[in-house]
Amino acid sequence: MNSKNNLLYISLLTALPLTLLIGILLPLKHERYKAEIVDWETRSNYNSKYFVDWDSDGFSEYVLLDENTLGNAAIKPYSHSGISMGQFNLESKFIENVPGSFFSDIYNDGDMILFFLTQKNDSLFINGFHLVNQQFIFSHRFIDLVPVVNGINDFIAEVFNAFDANNDGVKEIYLKINARFSLQPRNFYRYDVQNDSLIKSPESYSKVISNITFDIDEDGTNEILCYNLTTDNYNDSISVPYPDSLSWTFVFTPDLQFKFPPIPFDGTASRLMQYPIKLNKGYGIIMLFSKRSYGSEKDCLIITDAFGNELNKLILPSTINSKNHRLFRTNIDWEYFLLVLSDGEKYIIDKNLNLDRKIKKSDFLNHASSRFIATNKKQVLHVLANRRINKIGITTLDLKNLVVLDIPVISENIISVRKNGKNFKLYFQNSDKGYYISYYKNLFYYPKFMIYPGIFLTLFFIIYTLFHFQQKRIIRQYETEKRLSQLQFQNIKNQLTPHFTFNVLNSIGLMVKSGKSEEAYNYLSRHSKMLRVLIDEANEVTHTLKKEIDFAKDYLSLQRLRFKNRYQFEINIDDQIDLNITVPKMIIHTYVENALKHGLKNINSGGILTINIRKPKENTILLEISDNGTGINKEQIKKNNGRGLKIMDEYFRLFEEYYNYNIKIQIDSLDPGNKIQPGTMVRIELIVPDL
Repeated sequence: MNSKNNLLYISLLTALPLTLLIGILLPLKHERYKAEIVDWETRSNYNSKYFVDWDSDGFSEYVLLDENTLGNAAIKPYSHSGISMGQFNLESKFIENVPGSFFSDIYNDGDMILFFLTQKNDSLFINGFHLVNQQFIFSHRFIDLVPVVNGINDFIAEVFNAFDANNDGVKEIYLKINARFSLQPRNFYRYDVQNDSLIKSPESYSKVISNITFDIDEDGTNEILCYNLTTDNYNDSISVPYPDSLSWTFVFTPDLQFKFPPIPFDGTASRLMQYPIKLNKGYGIIMLFSKRSYGSEKDCLIITDAFGNELNKLILPSTINSKNHRLFRTNIDWEYFLLVLSDGEKYIIDKNLNLDRKIKKSDFLNHASSRFIATNKKQVLHVLANRRINKIGITTLDLKNLVVLDIPVISENIISVRKNGKNFKLYFQNSDKGYYISYYKNLFYYPKFMIYPGIFLTLFFIIYTLFHFQQKRIIRQYETEKRLSQLQFQNIKNQLTPHFTFNVLNSIGLMVKSGKSEEAYNYLSRHSKMLRVLIDEANEVTHTLKKEIDFAKDYLSLQRLRFKNRYQFEINIDDQIDLNITVPKMIIHTYVENALKHGLKNINSGGILTINIRKPKENTILLEISDNGTGINKEQIKKNNGRGLKIMDEYFRLFEEYYNYNIKIQIDSLDPGNKIQPGTMVRIELIVPDL
């Protein structure tokens, strides 16, 4: 594997774990959907506010349901630009704070009609207001008597749907009344606008808190599946139809008759949820029964066909406070559901009723109730209310994109959709404020998956670049060091030639012959010391200033023996000089050797060679090598010894680059006026970093 491939491989192995570490320490929080409160308003100036595209142009108008100066109900429609269309009054009042209203184009012409409930004393009425024509199509149609105790309503009521039940081309209106402690009425009603007729469901003492309309038998008209809740106002000793001490499987036909005889579930403080579910052929009903007190029936999931015949049953695991079991629809075809047990465990459920698809979902769902809101023909949202933490959540139908908002869940809540072309906002209204909520796809969600590859590529590029330049620097450093060693070796070869060694040994031999054995031994020791330094430091390009001075001193001593004491030398060192600093090898020796070879060689006596080592300023060492010889002849130097000086010049240049030193050399005549022995002065200025 070549050097480039090695570098790529190392960069890859370094960048990958760093990217993983960043991903662990700094996880991206971008969700697929975002929700935010874009505006809010107080409800001090109106009772209820609904947004509705009443003329099907893609832009929502809105309607205020308010009280007039007499305290009676008033309808105040506004255009989508906020222009008032007038005020339309009634002689009855809205029921408490929630009028229980519903919008439908019952004539299938795209024009929306507002249906809402009012009351006068103990009489409940339904009213219909044509929003496009700005007029009532009917008003004060009597529905039933309702309980009022000490001037306070003891019931809740709402208009909940409209569909064509009798195939006459006009939709019928469906509503329900649930008495509280007064017990009656607890019924469903169908009002036929076209024929001005009213149908009432069979007498019942069971409490229904919500319902789903769906064509489960696929006969072209909807059935009504009820969410039943026990309040235990009647016990077994009192004989009434469908007492609220039991939960009942109420499924109504379009004519408000029971689709099949209601099935009782025994359990105090229990609830029974019913939804349509897609089967292999057609649709059936999925039921979730749970209780938090005594009763013979165990918590369970049951699937029946459209006529109440049991197809499958699953007994649920025992948990604390089983009343909090919940079932959420998760797709448009009613094929899959999310089962949330009271202990927080969550499972995907289909017609097979298996608990083998356990999943993790937000704990917000553990105590949330849901309402379906269709923002357009293709999108249905869950709007979730969690009263335990007093916040709402919004998510797509599959429950995968939940966003929780800090909006209080107070009393009953009204939710409508404000359309603005292809865009929309949810309008969530509680007892004192109205909130405009934007829920939309996060544009940064999918790009976030490119962030980590981007981080990886960026790290890879940075690491590769750093390693590349580091490698180049190491190679350059190696080549420089190698060249320095070569130059040093060449310089040693030039300076300590075999001829020099031969002369030294010859002189030592003469001393021995003359009986000066001790002096000969001293000189031999010096020569051995020099050779040892050269051998021991053969691979080094630097040594201390002390070693360089000692080497030059030994060399000069040996040369005095050769030149028979024709010169003297002295070495002067300032007290401020740190002899342990690092200097280039041969930096003094080279110019000492030149002084002997070119300056002092041709004089017979009285030669002087001086080495001064000073510290003129911080970070600077000044080496001065002077002699009183015949002076410099630059042409002769170039001819006889130019190669050695060129080697030193290159050696110093590389040394500066490698060690970050600054070396300045100046060679001049010591006494230019002396024509015979002008002498030579070599000044070497070493600027040493961090000296």
